[in-house]
Amino acid sequence: DRLPARYVQDRVERSLRATRLDALPLAQLPVRAFWRTSSAWPELVGTAARLVREGKVLRWGAILDTIEDDTARLADEPWLVSLAVPFSLCQRAAEPLLATRLAILAREPLAGGALAGTLGPGVMLPPEDDRRTISADELARVATEVARLAQFVKRTPPAARSCAPAKAQLEQNPRHQHLEADTLAELALRAVIDRGAVALPRLHRHEHVTAALLAAAAPPLSPSLIASLFRDT
Repeated sequence: DRLPARYVQDRVERSLRATRLDALPLAQLPVRAFWRTSSAWPELVGTAARLVREGKVLRWGAILDTIEDDTARLADEPWLVSLAVPFSLCQRAAEPLLATRLAILAREPLAGGALAGTLGPGVMLPPEDDRRTISADELARVATEVARLAQFVKRTPPAARSCAPAKAQLEQNPRHQHLEADTLAELALRAVIDRGAVALPRLHRHEHVTAALLAAAAPPLSPSLIASLFRDT
């Protein structure tokens, strides 16, 4: 019911007209893993196959907002080639999916801007920014985690000094002789890429695009650093 065939057909047709492409290289559907047991699932799969036969779509992927117990079962669907899921140093529930055959597209690799290092108590956000609803306690928790990760970068993120708990964490951090990343955003993007995912950050400034491209072109982080970053805390 959530993705009827006529809706999928219409969206593909609209996308083709908007992009002026002969075929969509990758069409992504917002799905839930448990939909595989629905009686409507075969119709959805059949519609996807027909659009491939008609030459309108080359490959199909799935978009998920949350990771569920049976999400990995989507790897059993031969018509899917990718999963777009939240994945970052702060959101690691999708990590087991990296072992599946599917390409993992990491949504929110900067955790909604938290890993840009500027989100903390007292931050000024535009009136329309939905992050204005984040509580002061949650902002303090985010800032404290940013302060913990600051030990791995050369430039201390502003959020690491935005509240007392974050400052205390900053003082407790061990000192490292060799640091491999300049900023926390660079570290976050490189970590996701090095884990085998494709990072899909939302960037709003031109200078951020340049920094993201440099992060993508950087050499892999050392195995010891990756282990430290993804160690349970």
